[in-house]
Amino acid sequence: MNKSQILALMMRRNHQSTQTDLLSISDLMAEMLAEVSDRLSEDEFYRFISIGSAVYSHGLEQFGEDVEEDVSEFADEDWPGDSERRRRH
Repeated sequence: MNKSQILALMMRRNHQSTQTDLLSISDLMAEMLAEVSDRLSEDEFYRFISIGSAVYSHGLEQFGEDVEEDVSEFADEDWPGDSERRRRH
């Protein structure tokens, strides 16, 4: 399937989510990414993270919503990939 076909599917009304608030969209993306993350390379994984971050940032600009979760309990080794790379993204 090519990019245009995927965009067309995403824009069809019967494929659109009823959960359109920023928290729900972020949660859906994180849930789906968690399900496939073990099959992605580190580069692919961080490309999806960058896309999710862009969606989240756009939502903040448009709607002024914020999603905060305390992730301080997670040790550095609990996060995927290189710690220096995570800090750059």
